[in-house]
Amino acid sequence: MKKLKVLYYSPHPQLIYHSPTGYGTHMREVVQGFRALGHEVHLLIMGGIEWEVSESLPDTNNHLLKRTLKKVIPSILWETLKDFQLIQFDKNAKNTLKQKVKELQPDLIYERANIFQTSGVEIANEHNILHFYEFNTPYVEFRKEYGLESLLTSRAHKTEEKQVTLSKKIFPVSSALKEFYRKKYPLFDDKFFVIPNAINPQKIENTTINTASTESDFIIGFVGSVSPWHGVENLILAFSSFIKKFPDSKLLIVGDGESLEELKKLAEKQGITDKVIFTGNLSHEEVFPLIKKFNVAVMAKSNWFGSPVKIFEYGAMGIPVIAPNVGPVRDVMVHKIDGFLIDQTVEDLIKALFEMKKNPEFAKRIGENFQKKILKEHTWIDNIKKIELIFQAFRQENKDA
Repeated sequence: MKKLKVLYYSPHPQLIYHSPTGYGTHMREVVQGFRALGHEVHLLIMGGIEWEVSESLPDTNNHLLKRTLKKVIPSILWETLKDFQLIQFDKNAKNTLKQKVKELQPDLIYERANIFQTSGVEIANEHNILHFYEFNTPYVEFRKEYGLESLLTSRAHKTEEKQVTLSKKIFPVSSALKEFYRKKYPLFDDKFFVIPNAINPQKIENTTINTASTESDFIIGFVGSVSPWHGVENLILAFSSFIKKFPDSKLLIVGDGESLEELKKLAEKQGITDKVIFTGNLSHEEVFPLIKKFNVAVMAKSNWFGSPVKIFEYGAMGIPVIAPNVGPVRDVMVHKIDGFLIDQTVEDLIKALFEMKKNPEFAKRIGENFQKKILKEHTWIDNIKKIELIFQAFRQENKDA
């Protein structure tokens, strides 16, 4: 295939390329995947490239001001103001993108989609450049689900429709998200191709070694942003029941987030602070050695649409995984074959933990099975190869036409 000049575009002001988060991993690995296959990739990340530690710290003066304003401004007006700022930011981003396109003349603009952000597809169509979208969230509906109502919601729907209409191909990260958009925009059914998250095997060394697999030291682990939708509260509650029968066990929670202090208080209330280790925010280089210590990795909750990066990392390291029984997980994992799928309740999580502890051979087997599947079918290079084929097919279709 002819090597492409790709402009990777992220117009959102708060998404940072080197962020130690799932979205940051996704951004970097897509770019590195294109480059690994010989393509020339240029970045336009409007949120910035480098991650500053201070950006993750709560209670700076800016955070305190925002928290104060949120208390006095009605929620719907607060969200409307934020939306208005996003719209204005995208207008400025469009000018920046326009200059970048004139300078580079790329073959493809590959964009991470977000709400109210239409600058990418507009510039691509103005300059007759192929545009691909990556859809990670049903942005408008997601905000409604979390009570983030705005006076600009109807405009959000219109801008989303423009995104779908103008972009040539769209990559939802799960089959559930694909079906959602296919039903919402049936005229554009042929634009949607599922590409889940993946793993970069080169970043994981000695993945088959589990250094903590001892009878006296059973470690249950979680890695990710410590936010309400990841269900870490359920994990702590389940663990407090689990250690009554297996007192030598430990719970390792790797990550930071808005719920961290509340979770520490919950562990204290349950009387298990000596058994629960909170690491705070760590780099990927620090996280992988910790994952190797897990006897079982847990994702207690997830949403119906997103492809969780962490289960791929757990899987690539051969760690048996307990994960929620939702569509995006079922896209890549089969219950009791290469994972243990649960309802998103404390009770179901307790049962799963007991099963993993009591049947170590079973746990080992599903961990090994998932590892084989991940390394064979779900690498970032595989994902980019799929995008290459879609690019070629689109070009050929339009050439023949």
